[in-house]
Amino acid sequence: MAGKAVIGIDPGKTTGVCVVLLKKSGKVDAINSKELSLGNLARELSEIYCKMALAYAHSLSVVIEDVVKTGRMNKDKFDQIVAFERACNMVDYKQKVIQPENRKRHNIKVPKQVTGTHARDAYKIAVAYMLQEGFIGETSAGPGKK
Repeated sequence: MAGKAVIGIDPGKTTGVCVVLLKKSGKVDAINSKELSLGNLARELSEIYCKMALAYAHSLSVVIEDVVKTGRMNKDKFDQIVAFERACNMVDYKQKVIQPENRKRHNIKVPKQVTGTHARDAYKIAVAYMLQEGFIGETSAGPGKK
């Protein structure tokens, strides 16, 4: 399914967002990645989402990594839950929620242009989703060749 775009979201106090495109060659490429603060999350995520929804209206998926909402509450967990809920409310178009172990199950190489721990995790979330859904195979999971 060449031309498929996936927005991967790693929610937290700093939320990683990465847009990954499946190219005709079968390789994946990161076309946009950012780390967003909790205060700017709604506005900036909305801008990214709207731009991608216009460009890839029929082949866009949004994938958000699930957060653990039970157990002992602390500030980090609270911020992660808030970010998750804000992201879910902003982008309910073809939204998927995947478990953290889905990302960790695969050895996904992240392109050099994707910087920041959370943006890199968002890339892995998007690619893990593509693997899970059968859009790509393990050999396509790394950065695309130029």
